[in-house]
Amino acid sequence: MVLEKKKILTYVICYLTIVGVCWPTSLGGNINKYSLFLGYFICIGGMFLLCGVTRKITYNVLTLLAVLILLLFFTLISPLPEINLGAIFPYFFAFLVLSMSLDGLDAKIIIDSFIFISIFILLLAFGVMFEVDFIILLIKLNYQQYYPDLFEQTVVWHLKPIAVFSAHSVAGFSYFTFAILYFNLFINEKNKLRKGFYAAFMFLFLSLMPFLKSSAAFFLFFILLLLFIVYNFRKNPRASYLLLVISLFSCSIYYQNQSEIIDGNVKKTFESLSYLTSKQNGFLGRYSKNTRLEGTFNYISKNPMTGVGVSSSSGIKFGDSFLAEYVVRISFIGYVIVLMGLFCFLYKSIVDKRLVIPVFCFFLVADLGYPLLVTFKFLVLIPLFILILNYAFYTGKRYV
Repeated sequence: MVLEKKKILTYVICYLTIVGVCWPTSLGGNINKYSLFLGYFICIGGMFLLCGVTRKITYNVLTLLAVLILLLFFTLISPLPEINLGAIFPYFFAFLVLSMSLDGLDAKIIIDSFIFISIFILLLAFGVMFEVDFIILLIKLNYQQYYPDLFEQTVVWHLKPIAVFSAHSVAGFSYFTFAILYFNLFINEKNKLRKGFYAAFMFLFLSLMPFLKSSAAFFLFFILLLLFIVYNFRKNPRASYLLLVISLFSCSIYYQNQSEIIDGNVKKTFESLSYLTSKQNGFLGRYSKNTRLEGTFNYISKNPMTGVGVSSSSGIKFGDSFLAEYVVRISFIGYVIVLMGLFCFLYKSIVDKRLVIPVFCFFLVADLGYPLLVTFKFLVLIPLFILILNYAFYTGKRYV
């Protein structure tokens, strides 16, 4: 009976993850928050509900309650004039995910679902890069999010392969996760055919990252390259050197000054590497003076222990970093509670405990660029990502 419940939960998580990845965040090209909220309820609410029916919910529910109480409390005492109740949903569903118990779930559908999602994302991403009209129209109609001009800036102007993730930062962290998980599957697999299959997917996701033209993606791209080279160095040092040389040469060719972007009838000139020093995005765009987040940081500096909850004003911007999301809403204390909930979830769910700290650090690094726990398309993937980590571990153990 216990095994049957685990199998049912595994199937539901996989199917709802597929639904979540494909779920539209815009309808007919118009960003629709109601579609997003419905996606939260169906996908993540469904996972949590069945998880609660089939097994014990972890004590992270207490963390969820603490965060919700902080959101309510800071909203009540906030001096900001506007209230956005919709801002509570990402936090609520993030901690539904972190309250799930995923240990002990193992079935072939896990890898099948992961491959299906990978193919779907890769088709959209490469469709943008190769300017396939049908793919670009599909993304325009169904996968816009955050604000209306973002699609124009990322896909139309720069052909960034964002697929369903809307923002290049989210896409960068997502592609890194896919690549590193395929790498983990690759090193634990003994079957040569499947090993080659995982390697191919790993390099496909790796190859997308430089084309996102994102500081985070560029940084993560070289981390992945370093991991691949170090892993392969003892077995085949020549191949490692060759991979490094080819990668550096390819980047040097790609990241040159270009003048090919057309906005209407106006031809624009830009540097492909300008985003590394630009104050419009990237690290400087988040943490330097005179940026869109300056009002947010000014508020935090004056009120470090007091958040604004779900209230808002035109002078405070949200998103883009842990400071502009968690800290400004629920204070530094609230952010510590979020991290505690995340660590407990990872420790409870990941079978190979050696991976808990690296995965936790990944979320910390991501928080510098984009708060992934309150990002629907990444959040709905987290349970499957954990199951894939465990699947790779079980696969490796079967051959021991």
